Amino acid sequence: MTDYPAAIPDPPKKGGAGRVAGIAVAVVLILGLASGAAFALVRATSDSSEETAIEVPDEWDERALPYVEFVEKFRKLDFKQPVTIVFQSEEDFVAGFKESNEGASEEELEELANYTAAYRALGVLSGDADITESLNDVGEQGVLGYYDPTEKALYVRGEELTPFVEVTFVHELTHALQDQYWDLSAYDDELSEVQTAWRSVVEADATRIQDLWIADFDDDQLSEYFDAAGQVAKDASEGDPVPAIIEQSISFPYGAGPGFMSAVRAENGRDAYDDLFDTPPVSEEHILFPETYLNDDAPNNPEYAELPDGADEIDTDDFGAFSAMLVLAPAVDRDEALKVADGWGGGSMSIYSLDDRVCVALTLTGDSGKDTDQIEDEFNSWA
Repeated sequence: MTDYPAAIPDPPKKGGAGRVAGIAVAVVLILGLASGAAFALVRATSDSSEETAIEVPDEWDERALPYVEFVEKFRKLDFKQPVTIVFQSEEDFVAGFKESNEGASEEELEELANYTAAYRALGVLSGDADITESLNDVGEQGVLGYYDPTEKALYVRGEELTPFVEVTFVHELTHALQDQYWDLSAYDDELSEVQTAWRSVVEADATRIQDLWIADFDDDQLSEYFDAAGQVAKDASEGDPVPAIIEQSISFPYGAGPGFMSAVRAENGRDAYDDLFDTPPVSEEHILFPETYLNDDAPNNPEYAELPDGADEIDTDDFGAFSAMLVLAPAVDRDEALKVADGWGGGSMSIYSLDDRVCVALTLTGDSGKDTDQIEDEFNSWA
């Protein structure tokens, strides 16, 4: 099981003097593929416009009241209405999580297949790894609860409110409160970087409230909490391994988001908590280097690459600084990968098929010509 830290104490400082506008130079990479935590989350759904499947209650479940009051007090917002809460046994929670994944629409399944192929082309997924199966493994091994913005329902893994379950409960109640003020599904149709940046704010905020709850534990509660967390980690280590790209992509908002939020809070004061929802970050670079957000340093994504003759475009997306670090990590020194992120300007990705192969074309640029050269050198070394 991957460790999902609550914060990054010292966000790295971006070294460049600022974004250089109008950089014409870009690195284009064409990559081919032969055919043939313990954590909680907001669960994305296939269609946020679907009719609510679970009736919204008129009153809170009595078991929830102390936690609702805590979340309202420290988030400094009041719930507009009660939320459906479903406490599930271990078996029912895992079964429901898997059933939800298996019930994906044809469009969602096609997108998963496209990105599975793209990950293989980028060299970060190998063997028989399957993204859907990996998501199921993550759910079985480490997901402790989730809030569904479409159903307006909160699912908790565990029927007894132990200290370990309480922490998840507080985290998910915070998501439910967020959703009543800011639509948590608002960015579901945006490019990947925008979605990742939004999730980083959402998870950082919930983790902040969760950590305040943990801070009130006495010694016995704290011991019980860490014992339970250790058991989850042990069980996960004995389960099916989840590909690193899946673990790291899922854990990024939990690991990097709190450090980003803390940096913005230190600069802008307590209003930053709400302001980040009103004007959220839009790139992985914003999360990695908070001063780029504070300086309104928007990504400068280049145009998508011109595809070879005979190629059929499958999908297009952006490609961010953290994504670059994940791709480079197996072959490039960590410090060099961080330099790439530090000088990141923007990136665009095209997934296409050609001669029975699934390929990826990346168009990447830096903050300056020197940064673009750095990106080109590192990706050439990687390739």
